Amino acid sequence: VAPDHDAPRDKHVHVVSAANGTTTDNFEASGEHPFEVKVVVPAKRSLLNKNNPVYVGSLHVTYTVGGRTRTKDLPVNAWMNADTSTTLDIGGIADHAEAAVTASTRNPNEAVVEIHFIQAVAEDDPANPAYDTIQSLARVRRYTDADTIDDEIAKTERTVFPGTDPIPLAHLVRELHRANDMLRSNKEDEQKKGQKLLEETLRRMRY
Repeated sequence: VAPDHDAPRDKHVHVVSAANGTTTDNFEASGEHPFEVKVVVPAKRSLLNKNNPVYVGSLHVTYTVGGRTRTKDLPVNAWMNADTSTTLDIGGIADHAEAAVTASTRNPNEAVVEIHFIQAVAEDDPANPAYDTIQSLARVRRYTDADTIDDEIAKTERTVFPGTDPIPLAHLVRELHRANDMLRSNKEDEQKKGQKLLEETLRRMRY
């Protein structure tokens, strides 16, 4: 699927050596599973050096979808300043794509142009019988806090055993650790708070 944001990108960099008005570079690159192809003139050509403007002629993309080969062209025919880009929407998700950009500059070997393949990502099939379990495990992998773990366990328990009132074990274990730390304190008021928290937590642990 094509993500709404933060899609992975396969970036290819080319140092432009062609002097505008005399010759042209033909920069080619290929990528897997793109849904967009971008021509990018980055802000910098290296860690310390600013980039220079690049004249981009055209972007030609050949791509395959379901075994069929198609082509799309994006005529730019304009100077692109540093930190700018232009995008060609493929109109779907390609299996594979090859792109070619014609470019030149007023500053040969001191300007950089890039081709970015904006890529689709794999997503579990909702028809998979294990889909809900996979999504639950993915959430726990992203967020390992006690509340998330307890929420996912509770959802599963209510699905398997309707009418149950799940016990938030991860939360209770965290509270027992807090109570233990307070009881070990040298301060009497901390010890009292720890004893109170311990009693409250034990009351919540129903069997």
